[in-house]
Amino acid sequence: MFEFLRKLEQTNKTDELREIIEPAVEEAVLRAISFVREDFENLEKVAVLKRQKLGLEEDLEKLKLQKERKEEEFDRREREIEHKVGLDRQRMEQEGTLQKREAVLEAKESNLEQSQEAFDERMEFFKQELSDQKGLLKSVLDRLPTAEIFAGLGTPKSAE
Repeated sequence: MFEFLRKLEQTNKTDELREIIEPAVEEAVLRAISFVREDFENLEKVAVLKRQKLGLEEDLEKLKLQKERKEEEFDRREREIEHKVGLDRQRMEQEGTLQKREAVLEAKESNLEQSQEAFDERMEFFKQELSDQKGLLKSVLDRLPTAEIFAGLGTPKSAE
């Protein structure tokens, strides 16, 4: 390009051409510099954006790990709560069963006590009846003739 300019200087129309070409060349050079500058600025922006992207990706990974930890902790707590609820349900069922057994046992004890009281009353009644019958039998036996009486009856009075 510079050779071209030298050749133009050698001709008599160089001044006219120089006036035409120099501004065009300057404008082209300025445009090229502007494009290069824009490209360089764009490359710097791309580099900054890449760094930001890497930082954001790292942040995303950290957040994913935190999320997983939180989910694991939540799941663990949920399992613990379910376990405790299950234990409470089992304890309540056992208490219910125990209360039923105690109620049945109390009812049986009450029935046993009532049966024992009724038995004791009957035994007392039978003892009293037996005692009364024994007294009656004794009085009946006291009125009956004894063997001595029969012995004396069997011997004639004249033999005496």
